[in-house]
Amino acid sequence: MRADLAALSADYQILSEGQELQRVALSQQGKDLNRRIDQLGSQGNQGGATAASLERRVKINEQAVKAIDGSRLVLNKELLRIRQRLNNLQLQVESLQ
Repeated sequence: MRADLAALSADYQILSEGQELQRVALSQQGKDLNRRIDQLGSQGNQGGATAASLERRVKINEQAVKAIDGSRLVLNKELLRIRQRLNNLQLQVESLQ
């Protein structure tokens, strides 16, 4: 039982770290997008190609954000499941003592 508890704790830690990495990646993508928008704004409108390029990049970043959100939701569900199992195991360990 203690081995199960340790394994769940390790799984929980790994998933928590993965969630943090996804949050950091999403934040960095947002910063990159804002920086690129600022660069394009400072250059002025240099024709349709620049606007089309920006629109394409925005769509790509939107798709990336949606993918990260989907992964985050799955990860959150898995974390919740592990927390519940961890709590149940902790209750079992406490009841045995």
